[in-house]
Amino acid sequence: MPKESRYWQPPDRLAPGRKRWGWCQEIISDGERMLQGQPFWNDLALAEEIIRGREMSKADENRSDLTSNRLKRAAREMIAAISDVRYPDDIWSTENRAFQDSMTMYSKMARGIWYEARAPYSCKRLTQWFMLGGTGYYWPVYKRRVLVNPRSLGLAFDDYGPRDVVPFQPDERNWQETYAVAIIRMVPEYKAHAMFPLFQDRIRPVSKRRMQSSAVSARMAFINSLRGSDKPLSGAERLVEIQYVLIRDLAINETDMPIPMGEPGASWSYVVPPRGAKGSVPTGYTVGGQRQMRDANIDDARLYPNMRLMINVSGVEEPVYEGPAWDWHGLFPPRFCADEWVTEPMGLSIFRDVFDIERARQFTERAIDMKMKAQMDPALKYDQNVINPGTAEELDPWKMRERLAVDGEVDKVLSTMLPADMYKVGSEPFEWIKYLDESQDYYLGTNQISALAKAKASSSGAVMGGSDSADDLLRLAGPIVRDICAGMEMPMADVLEMEKTQILQWFDTKQVISYVGPDGVTRETLDFDPDSIVPSHMPGEDTGSRSQWSRMERAKNFASSLKLTPTPGYLHGVPQTAQRLLLLQGSRAGLPISPRRILKKVFGIENVDQEIKEWQEFREVELEMAAKLKQEAGSLPGAQSTGRTPAGSQGGKGGRPPSGHKPPAAKTKGSAEGPRATVTESG
Repeated sequence: MPKESRYWQPPDRLAPGRKRWGWCQEIISDGERMLQGQPFWNDLALAEEIIRGREMSKADENRSDLTSNRLKRAAREMIAAISDVRYPDDIWSTENRAFQDSMTMYSKMARGIWYEARAPYSCKRLTQWFMLGGTGYYWPVYKRRVLVNPRSLGLAFDDYGPRDVVPFQPDERNWQETYAVAIIRMVPEYKAHAMFPLFQDRIRPVSKRRMQSSAVSARMAFINSLRGSDKPLSGAERLVEIQYVLIRDLAINETDMPIPMGEPGASWSYVVPPRGAKGSVPTGYTVGGQRQMRDANIDDARLYPNMRLMINVSGVEEPVYEGPAWDWHGLFPPRFCADEWVTEPMGLSIFRDVFDIERARQFTERAIDMKMKAQMDPALKYDQNVINPGTAEELDPWKMRERLAVDGEVDKVLSTMLPADMYKVGSEPFEWIKYLDESQDYYLGTNQISALAKAKASSSGAVMGGSDSADDLLRLAGPIVRDICAGMEMPMADVLEMEKTQILQWFDTKQVISYVGPDGVTRETLDFDPDSIVPSHMPGEDTGSRSQWSRMERAKNFASSLKLTPTPGYLHGVPQTAQRLLLLQGSRAGLPISPRRILKKVFGIENVDQEIKEWQEFREVELEMAAKLKQEAGSLPGAQSTGRTPAGSQGGKGGRPPSGHKPPAAKTKGSAEGPRATVTESG
């Protein structure tokens, strides 16, 4: 096969560093050219201008510089509603009873990590990206949360815009089957030095040659806008470009020897057997406590089963890291789209169809403002034979006590340049603005977005009030909102899958205890490897000795048993709200539903046992106080009852009937001042 036909394949891992670095630059340039040809590229630039409050068309200050921003207001409302995602309850399940306790422990931990990592906040930023630019990316990574503190390791959810993730040979049907993806970050020099201390003497800011790329210029322009300046960055603010290049490298071990991959002892290290090696791969079954082996096939002999990773830093013309990807999941950062079509694989901005409407609305508002200003200071014409130019220039018709002597007919000597009707503002422009606003809302589906937000806000009230139908709330979200929400669910499922394997790979038992408490850790987790939450043995394996499978093998087996079972609408709490309503209605109808389940699912009480215990203690104190008060009341003088009920009490014939026992009714009562209307509930 000619060499040119395989240019898309990365150089061998043993090739010179400059050659591997050069291949990365070629595929990034190729991908950036593809991105610049997509519709979102210009749409995102327009959306960024709107968010900054800049006018759609340049204002003429001599006429009107009014710039309202209704589209930004609509964007904030839409993003707030769409980004309000909930970590789904009971989304994880397993059919293997041996893993049931581990699944419960894992679910609690995954939920705690989600909120500790402030995922809802980064999800808001993600939503801003894919609503404004058509596409956004969400990448859960295990890293230091404090740059120079090795003890601050934790899971973080990083968001990226459509210009920052560059695909090479993308798959239009399945993003995860793309061949290579480069994730690009622009960081200050000090941060790059802290991240890669061994290359501090070679790290440089982005080169002038690289700055000639339109993609890099667009990224730098966006960063400048965050600083509130259009000027280039100064020497103290120069940025370094970091490229994380993930590749589905198809290289196979065709040698006669096993090849160790990754740093020795690291969680991502492994040994790749030669293709066809006899009895080198476990089958996953045991006989008599011994695992069965088979010959290595092509998939077993792949050098990078979890993808290949190359990291490049500007100024260093070789990868600063080269080897297996650090995470076991083998997935690219999931891609989110708000308006995805088969003809537009990179998605479209949700605001693409309303840019012209916003421009027309701003123009109309300026026209109204111009007329209002003209009424206050109209253009005047005068007879220069009667009024000299100096007097005309100094004349202010709105000045209090202003006087002007005129010899002749006033209307002919001094008048407005245009007819008076030209200065009037009729109803037409306001009707036109109303039409434009309604059109903008129609295209954006703003009313449906508002309905979704109201449904979330009222779900708790519906539960407490006992709504007759769970569907009433679910119908509030219209088709556009349901389409956007449904488009988020598949990539978010990939995010949760990534989180699942990352918890197994990176977290130890001490961290588990901090999330679920000492009673929430399963006994199997602590058996042989207290520093890992990966099950100590495979199902059916002899637990009397150490496992014959590696930690990665046991983790992947457990992860495959832990199934993701999402239901439509799970991200925005739609099925959860329906379940809460149905549970509460069923309980009130007398169905055999456990009160513990009501407390947990309806009212969101996690530690039900502790809640019941505290309630029982409170009731005991309450009964003790009631008995004590009764005893003290009985010891008071005259406390002996005569057995007769006073005439004025509720138990006798006299007195006022009790309130609240009858429906409200209007009555008229008389008084010294005359008749008055009252409402009674006592008959």
